[in-house]
Amino acid sequence: MTTQTSCSKKNNSVNMSMKYFLGETKRNWPRIILYLIMFVLFLVIPLLISGLDTYRPFDMSDEEYRLKFSSNLLYFLCETAPLWTVFSMIAAVFSGCYVTKILNNKISADFYHSIPMRREGIYFTRLLVGALTYLVTFIFTSAVVLVICQTQELAPGYSSLIAEQILENIGFSLLAFFMIYATSVFAGMLCGTTSVHFAMILYINFALFVYIASVLSLIDIFTVNIDTNYYFDSEIALKLLPVARFLSIDFIDKIKTIDIILFVLFSLLFYSFSLVLYKKRKIEKAGTPIVFEGFAKVFRYLIIAPATILGGLFFKALVGSMVWFIIGLILGAVLSFMLINTILEKNPRKMFNGLKGFAVYAIIMAVALSFVAFDVFGIDSYIPRANSIKSVQISAANQIHGVNFKDKDVIDAMIKLDKKNLGNDIDYSLGYTFDVEVKYAGFDKIIEEGTYYTESTNKYHFEVVYKLKSGLHIARSFYASNGESLDLFAEAVAESEDYENHLKALLNCEYTDYYINSSSDSIAGDVFYSDKVFDISPLLDLIKNEAEGIDYDYFQRQTLGRIHFYGNSYTGYKTLDFPIFITSPVTLNYSEIKDLDEYYDNIAEDIEHISIIKGNVSVFEDSDENVYIIDDKEQIKEILQNVTNLSNSSKNIFTRSEPLYNVGISLKRDGEDHKVRMNICTQFLYGCVPDFVAGAFVE
Repeated sequence: MTTQTSCSKKNNSVNMSMKYFLGETKRNWPRIILYLIMFVLFLVIPLLISGLDTYRPFDMSDEEYRLKFSSNLLYFLCETAPLWTVFSMIAAVFSGCYVTKILNNKISADFYHSIPMRREGIYFTRLLVGALTYLVTFIFTSAVVLVICQTQELAPGYSSLIAEQILENIGFSLLAFFMIYATSVFAGMLCGTTSVHFAMILYINFALFVYIASVLSLIDIFTVNIDTNYYFDSEIALKLLPVARFLSIDFIDKIKTIDIILFVLFSLLFYSFSLVLYKKRKIEKAGTPIVFEGFAKVFRYLIIAPATILGGLFFKALVGSMVWFIIGLILGAVLSFMLINTILEKNPRKMFNGLKGFAVYAIIMAVALSFVAFDVFGIDSYIPRANSIKSVQISAANQIHGVNFKDKDVIDAMIKLDKKNLGNDIDYSLGYTFDVEVKYAGFDKIIEEGTYYTESTNKYHFEVVYKLKSGLHIARSFYASNGESLDLFAEAVAESEDYENHLKALLNCEYTDYYINSSSDSIAGDVFYSDKVFDISPLLDLIKNEAEGIDYDYFQRQTLGRIHFYGNSYTGYKTLDFPIFITSPVTLNYSEIKDLDEYYDNIAEDIEHISIIKGNVSVFEDSDENVYIIDDKEQIKEILQNVTNLSNSSKNIFTRSEPLYNVGISLKRDGEDHKVRMNICTQFLYGCVPDFVAGAFVE
């Protein structure tokens, strides 16, 4: 071949590519109009009818009005940023379908591949046309939005801020388009029909989320101590899925440079893989749902597996029975097998094709589910070793809210407490029902006389996240009972520098509101009045002074109630939950307590009797055997002075108690229309059991 001939052929190829490009661009005008209507309808029209300039107080100056309008306009553009990306992704789906449309029909496939162009030329030409169709309409619409905004009377400095926001919206929309465009083109190379192409696009973008969510839900059913809520809340699936991240409202605020780089790299990989598949794809496979037979066999079970689990979860949620859960698994597997066969074979009569393979799948799935159900690999009981843990995040009761501890003593104590309470769950039918009834019914119901519920004061819910040096997070959840391991843990936390720094940080926040647990929660009488208006600053100063140099011994006092502070929006609504002790400066400065001895006398008069039982029990009644009934006022007074708390609110987790004695206080008061009875269960402070109580249980 001569050089002249070679160049001639190259020129012919370039000319053919240019003619093909121009022809496809002309034929693409309906899609251009469709995109233009869509972007004008959802980007321009909302801006014009937003009503940002409709309200103006009569005493507002022109400068103040311009500032308010400009601020509202900038806020509107920030809030509507997700719309820009959403409709860019919709355009990306249709543009991707355009690129592979010629491959879904045998006539068009034969025609386009008979022209003197290599497949690479056809691929890149159609890829470019599909992208330009979007770019021309989107950039034009964005320019219209920019012009509308810049022609308004804006406050000084806002013109550049608004322009930056619009450019930011454009940038992230382009990123979203090219990412979803890449997955749409890739999906089209696998499929031979438009309907399956749409389904494949959804599958590629959301399958991982479905897998993660279904597996976590499955684990949640069969395990006790794995905290699946943590993994759901951490949005691990959303972080792994580009389409889900782009749909997130606060995506623009969270995105990092590394994210943008990864999105670009993954897009380029999808475009490259699409070209490879296109070159290997057989033209005669046009109209076939999945054009690669090997992938079709794998894809069948990539659909059936999550459908099986989702079927079981659906019936479990609907009925709540494990029997129906198993029935749901079977129905999910069988129905999805029949449906996917019908789609892939394009013939309902072939819905049972591949029964042998399905039988093998069923056996594998049954074994896998059995492994999860019986925790064969010890996932539920797995607690990492201390030397592999970087830190531990703990939330427990009301006193520890997501605090991150690096202290070795706390980590060791947490591991011991976790091991001690493996498989420890709580019966929600006990304890909590009683407390809610008392707290919210306003004493309009008579509680069953002589019944005491101790679950709510004997167990504490722990949410623990072990953060390993490898970067993995192990999230666990359990209920810890009173005992030596809980006491050692509480002591380690109270003495740690991490907890002190956490408490100081909370005490130094700005708070706008607070409340103290109401008298309906407490047998202590109207010590605090919820309708009183206190200055928060002196109250916080009192708590700061009292908490200076806080340690474990600080908490070994009787709790009267709890005080809750709420931060404003500028501090992220941080809250401070702090115990109020009977002898603390906070109580003495802000309560009606004048003389403690007289105070306990008054409470004792309101108490009908006290019931005490020895033993770790969930429920006990006055009529039960070995229940010690006390109605002597002096003895009642002595008991009151030695219990951990005088309230139905949660006991302080740091306060050490005597777990073997449960104290039931029967309080009788007159309501407005009727008499009511309230039964409260509490415990003695450690080492403070009166002699006459201990002597009553001597065997």
